[in-house]
Amino acid sequence: MPFSLDRPLEDDNLKRQREADEAKRQQAAYAEAQKGQGRMAFADQGPQSAPAPQTFTPPKQSTYTDAQVYADYPDAVGVMRAANGAWTMPVILGGTDKVPAMEMPELMEIFKSLSGNTPVIKKLSASLGLFHPTGKGKITLHPKLFIDEASAMMTFAHEIGHFVDFMDDRSMTKGNVLGIIAGLSKHLKHHIPLDPKAQAVEGWGFSGLPITGKERAGIRAQAEEDLTKSLEGEIRRVIVEEPIYAQSGITADTIKGLFGMDAREQMPELYKWFAEQDADTKKSIARQAMKGIVDSRMASMQVQGEQIGTNTREEMQNVGGRAPTPEEFRAAIDNAMRAEMQARNVADLKFVREELIDLSKWWKPYDRSKSEDSYVRYRESAPELYADAISVLFNSPADLQNRAPSFWATFWNYMDARPEVKAKLMQVQARILEGRDAVLDKRLARDLESFKSGAELFLS
Repeated sequence: MPFSLDRPLEDDNLKRQREADEAKRQQAAYAEAQKGQGRMAFADQGPQSAPAPQTFTPPKQSTYTDAQVYADYPDAVGVMRAANGAWTMPVILGGTDKVPAMEMPELMEIFKSLSGNTPVIKKLSASLGLFHPTGKGKITLHPKLFIDEASAMMTFAHEIGHFVDFMDDRSMTKGNVLGIIAGLSKHLKHHIPLDPKAQAVEGWGFSGLPITGKERAGIRAQAEEDLTKSLEGEIRRVIVEEPIYAQSGITADTIKGLFGMDAREQMPELYKWFAEQDADTKKSIARQAMKGIVDSRMASMQVQGEQIGTNTREEMQNVGGRAPTPEEFRAAIDNAMRAEMQARNVADLKFVREELIDLSKWWKPYDRSKSEDSYVRYRESAPELYADAISVLFNSPADLQNRAPSFWATFWNYMDARPEVKAKLMQVQARILEGRDAVLDKRLARDLESFKSGAELFLS
């Protein structure tokens, strides 16, 4: 059946397709993808295109510069498909109990309702999707996207993210990503209230002060110290038993034995000492040993014999302790920063950006170290980070909540800045949470209304 933007998704088929995509991804690593250049700020250019098989000729386009994405990211999720260069979408956690994942018909409903437009399906020279900040906002999608519904969902939702950024004041000049979240104009400060409606408790209030670099370093150091202490284990008094070995002096035969096959195991310390000597010393010691003489340099040495007893003593030991892993350090620091932001009621730009940069690289992987500076700036620009976050929100909201919790909280706290978006989003989400029948009934009603309008237009 041809793909339609308005038809329901076939969940079982989509699941099987994703499983097939994953199998292909594991097998189809290419040595290195060609490098391209980033284009305009609001274009979603798609992943790095791989050399295509002879039986397939993909449309010519500029591509992401995520070279060797398969080799460098064997477990990555939003990677390209070997045949057509389209994104394959990860849905790791899916929806939450209050924020469900969207499907294409509902994304179309949201965009049409808020903009009055439908996406234009048209070949683009340098992107898979493009948002036009003109009029009420327009979106163009490359037809190759619809080879795979997941690619279409990722890109369409990304462009809707640009549309949400644009629609409240018809501009894309909100400054940094906090300005976009809050719907502010040319916002360049490094903080905003985490929750603009938060009320201070009597006797205790929010400072609202930004987190300075010195304070950030202190939070980091304290988090690392607390984590290290928490993993130290328990200090216990334990009984230690140590074997006692007979000791004997060096003889000429002992020295000759150093040249035997098992000398390293039987006399490890003596063997090590002898091996570290220079060639002349070794020859001198060996010659004297052949004459039955022990060299003066070895006369005072002892060799270990058989075990003749056991020495028992008590000592204090750290039982069950271990060093933290880098991942645990990062999680501890992140949690400490979030707690500090919560206590101050402050959203910190640096921290929220770090969340979104990590989210974007997970959603659409690329190798930062092998990318051109212009492309890195494009990927890490405020509009692109915001659009990628909205793409994850619509497709797998629980992943957004899990991977970028500070952005998640701040985004919902500022929804009143975009009342039209909030009203429509709440309406569609409530319908999805009501159940599948409610979703399908609404789609049917919408289709019937479209048929009725078409028939009236035809007969007029």
